[in-house]
Amino acid sequence: SGKVQSGLLTNENGIMQIAIISVLQSDFNDFYDILFKDVNSIEKILDIHRNEVDKDNIPDYLKKYFILENTDYPILKKEHEALLNFLTKIEKYRIPSLLPYLYLAQDDISIKTGDELQRRLSNALKSGNVKTVKELIGENENLSEVILNNLENEHEDIAEIINVTISIFDNIINNKKEISREIIERCIELSDVEIQCLYSLPPQNIMDVTMHCENRNFASEFMVKYITIFINEETLKLEELLSALKMLLSNYENLDDNEKTAVQNLIEFCIRSEYVSAASLFDVIDYSEQKFNELWGFSWFNKVCVNLDDENDFSETYKQHLTKAFDTLKSQTDMDILVEPLVALIKYKKNHRPKPVCDFLKSPFYAVFKNLGLLHIICIDGALAFNETPYLLPCLTICGSSRVNSSIPGFTIP
Repeated sequence: SGKVQSGLLTNENGIMQIAIISVLQSDFNDFYDILFKDVNSIEKILDIHRNEVDKDNIPDYLKKYFILENTDYPILKKEHEALLNFLTKIEKYRIPSLLPYLYLAQDDISIKTGDELQRRLSNALKSGNVKTVKELIGENENLSEVILNNLENEHEDIAEIINVTISIFDNIINNKKEISREIIERCIELSDVEIQCLYSLPPQNIMDVTMHCENRNFASEFMVKYITIFINEETLKLEELLSALKMLLSNYENLDDNEKTAVQNLIEFCIRSEYVSAASLFDVIDYSEQKFNELWGFSWFNKVCVNLDDENDFSETYKQHLTKAFDTLKSQTDMDILVEPLVALIKYKKNHRPKPVCDFLKSPFYAVFKNLGLLHIICIDGALAFNETPYLLPCLTICGSSRVNSSIPGFTIP
């Protein structure tokens, strides 16, 4: 390279250009990276913003800053207003070429932070720029050492660094064991509020981090802490919770006892919470007898019945889950207890007739209703339905039961 012009970095204008670049580097990292592709991007994006460029002529790397569809001219996206405000403000300091200062600023910072890629990676980690970190790791796999160094030594931005590192963990080639260890150690140190940074991260990446950690006690403590962040209705995000639960259940056999207990607590929370519907859990539940009885059990069957009643949903999907849960539980659960949620379904409620419920239950539970052990229950609730509704079901009537008051009228059974 040629010689740097004397005073270029130290005169007043030079200092201003370095300051401008430093702000772009720290606050607008994506746009800062674009300057290395096209040093004239500042002028171009300002011209586009002022509608001085036809939208068909906008460079691809600047299109992401504007709304271009269903509009006659480019409209700046709100999330980029701060960038354009800054670029407009510093426009009066425009010079023929920013390139010398761009590289001078780069070299000046590199004295402390290493080469260009290391510096850019560190800045991207601290600013939460997942895309840039992933791209840089792709360019040079040895940059994983920079990630490890940041995890070991950074404190102020540690939550952002952990967040980004876990997000791109599957892209890391070298130092995975060391990085996973450091992630876990730092996460264990985080407060209950700070650990929320893990909530929306890819659940499988969380699992991969624990699998690469050689200290199994630390890995288990980390996993339990991760699972526990979802057991909170105030911070509940259903999509993220279900994604995490699906991952945990698919890896359940590989978890240790503490981790399994945490998963069981999470499932209990889901069953108990009115913000997590039974229907939202249909895709994650497993009706194999051992796992179902260990994780879901009667509480799940009861939730399906309650949600079915609350939502007035008599769909085939609900019927299938109700039947599967009942069939899985009936060999392990006292029948008098097991039918209680069905009784609640059959009971007459104000403005709610039993016919849709009876029609719904007819096919899967006809044999159950004929079982002598259920007659006393059916008689009670069927009688209530028979007495309190003007609708007379076209059914066989069964009268009396040794376990109920004889004054209770007969019951209609589908």
